Amino acid sequence: MNRPPVAFGAMSADDGQQPSTPDRDDVAATDDPYGRVPELPSWLVARPADGSPHVASPGESGLPADSGSEGRPDNRMHRWAGAIRGSVTLTLLVALATPLVVLATPVQVRVDGDVVGVHTYAATVGEVIERLAIDVGDRDVIEPGIDTRLADDMVIDVHRAITVDVHVDGALVHRVVAPVASIGAVLEQAGLGQMREIEARVSATFNAPVQDGGQVDVWLPREVTLTIDGDEHSLSTYARDIEQLLDEQDIELGPHDRISHALDMPLSSVSDVVVARIQVDQEIEEVVISHPVVREQSTEVWRGTIRVVQEGRDGVRYDRYRVVEVDGVQTERELISQQVAIEPQPRIVLVGSHIDWDALARCESGGNWSIDAHGHLDAYSDARYYGGLQFNHRSWRAAGGLQYSYWPHEASREQQIATAERLFELRRTWGLDPWSGWPACSRRLGIR
Repeated sequence: MNRPPVAFGAMSADDGQQPSTPDRDDVAATDDPYGRVPELPSWLVARPADGSPHVASPGESGLPADSGSEGRPDNRMHRWAGAIRGSVTLTLLVALATPLVVLATPVQVRVDGDVVGVHTYAATVGEVIERLAIDVGDRDVIEPGIDTRLADDMVIDVHRAITVDVHVDGALVHRVVAPVASIGAVLEQAGLGQMREIEARVSATFNAPVQDGGQVDVWLPREVTLTIDGDEHSLSTYARDIEQLLDEQDIELGPHDRISHALDMPLSSVSDVVVARIQVDQEIEEVVISHPVVREQSTEVWRGTIRVVQEGRDGVRYDRYRVVEVDGVQTERELISQQVAIEPQPRIVLVGSHIDWDALARCESGGNWSIDAHGHLDAYSDARYYGGLQFNHRSWRAAGGLQYSYWPHEASREQQIATAERLFELRRTWGLDPWSGWPACSRRLGIR
């Protein structure tokens, strides 16, 4: 595999310090690996206590000392020793740098919206997270897992756990603490993954993002039976309470309408809602007041007859009612006022209480109470009439005239009148015209 070259002494993105020795695990990539001059390892250069470079003497290096020139080494030997030392140093540097360049692994770490690119000699994802000192919470998720071996160009994601409250129909049912990015993921964590299938309504789309400390609202569809205007309707609704249900169905309540439950009653507690349409109105009814009949006894009018002295006239009254209808059916009707517009006029009737028997006798017999115009040829014949009031024998007997005499004309005027009075009342009792016994004269006298 191809590795970028590294230089000794470069600071690794994994480690935050300058290594003193070329340990391969502590060497990171650099943008200019060959632009820097590496220092010799300390074990290649002997240094005195003051830190200044120490040059070996001819004796120390195994080379012969120059006896001339005041004890200084021979120039040729000095140049030879320097050439050998430079050659050894370069060889060691190349040998040490080669494995470091080969083993560095490029990876990317994404956390909190930031992307960090590093070259590292860590072996696993967990070692990278540790070397970068990334704070990982108990609920945070690292992908791939911390035991995963590194590979070239691997992307490591650190998903931070956030806290989101889930409310169902207005009530807090779950608090999710997990690395979630959308409403759908929150619901899955809360054990409500079926909300999409049952067509639940959420505060936004299922793919909408969520934030730490946020809230997800879920409204479950509910089956409700709504009865209004006398008709039942089966509904599936997302309304939380009865008031929202009525708004959803565009139902406005009148001032007198009644509802089976309070408007703020949650639909989770009821399944049947009844709205009774109450119509309260006033009705005015025209009433005919029948005229009364006034009957007055009068001696100016023949008994058994009447005389109307004033015709009656009906009156008019207006009655006002308070009427209550429930779903179009009248349930209450209350009279609240009455006003008479036209007073009725009574019918006045004079009822006769007088009979002028003498006038009748004058018409029937010329006023002769003893007349026997037909003699006694047939004493039991009903075709014969006797006396002043012209009784036939059957009527005389029926009215009790025999108590006075066998023949009507043999009785006195007063006895004949008393018998006529009884006959008059008998006929009225039987439902007959009491004057039917004297048909011609009653008409002539204006009685009938």
